[in-house]
Amino acid sequence: MAAFAIGGALGVWLDDDTTTANPSSCKAALTENLRTATEAGPGGPTLPAPPECVGVDQVTLERITGEVIADYWKSPEADKAVEDAMRRAMESAAASP
Repeated sequence: MAAFAIGGALGVWLDDDTTTANPSSCKAALTENLRTATEAGPGGPTLPAPPECVGVDQVTLERITGEVIADYWKSPEADKAVEDAMRRAMESAAASP
């Protein structure tokens, strides 16, 4: 879910030679999109492509997306999300007859 939230529209973003793209700004925007999507959960809204990523070439965009996801999985937020999901699954299983 999170990977789609930040990288699902990769193929839609255009490589525009007239745009001065900044990979650092793009990475920051993708990181924020991931945080927003994670907080919203599966029922959250679809996030638009960050304007900071317009003009970033496809290879760089894919690399940045991978970095953002890897950084997230190393974070305390990811640990909490996994713990919360496991707790909800256990509570749901316990409530089922």
